[in-house]
Amino acid sequence: MRMVRVDRALDALNIAKRQAFEEAEITSSEEIVRARIATERGLAEARVSRDGEIRRLEVDRDRSVELAEIQSAIEIARATAERSSAIAASEGARAKAIEAAEQAITRSPSSLRRQGTANATRCA
Repeated sequence: MRMVRVDRALDALNIAKRQAFEEAEITSSEEIVRARIATERGLAEARVSRDGEIRRLEVDRDRSVELAEIQSAIEIARATAERSSAIAASEGARAKAIEAAEQAITRSPSSLRRQGTANATRCA
């Protein structure tokens, strides 16, 4: 009888050990799953943060490019306006020079004499 009790005690001990091992295994698996979930959350948060930072940098870059294009357009417009103004001034001076040349050509020596006589009469 004593043997039977010892065998039963050993069986009970083995069953208890097996249950403890299975419970530890289940607990370990649950901890691994929780750790995996936490890691995936952390990675997702990092991804969202990175994507936000990338988007912010893209917006800053686009804004800088647009500002540079606007400044370039302003400089081109300013240069074009200066060129147009210079061309207009040049054309005005050219027109005056042509007009003066035409007047010099159309004045004949007789008209200059008449003009000189008229000026002499006025002075007298």
